Amino acid sequence: MLSYVLLSFDDEQRWFFESLTGFDWLLVISYTLLVAAAAISLLLLRPVAVQLFAIVLVLSLTKLLNATPDAMPGIIFGWVLLGATLVYVRNLASKGILS
Repeated sequence: MLSYVLLSFDDEQRWFFESLTGFDWLLVISYTLLVAAAAISLLLLRPVAVQLFAIVLVLSLTKLLNATPDAMPGIIFGWVLLGATLVYVRNLASKGILS
């Protein structure tokens, strides 16, 4: 796999990536595409950006299922950024800027 060539993993990281199933990879890729769609729709000033960012925020709550205490600051920071982005996009939509 290309990531093994470009990145060096310790044993715990290598075990984690090798333990991912096809369904896990499908979820990761789907989430990534959803985030990209939300960002692109915001750049194009499309009203669907509000719904997409709301879906991304709700789906990001599932990160709590596998979170370790060390990961919590990063997860919380991500929620704050997503929440602020959602408020911003809703503000744009309420002003009629998203068309």
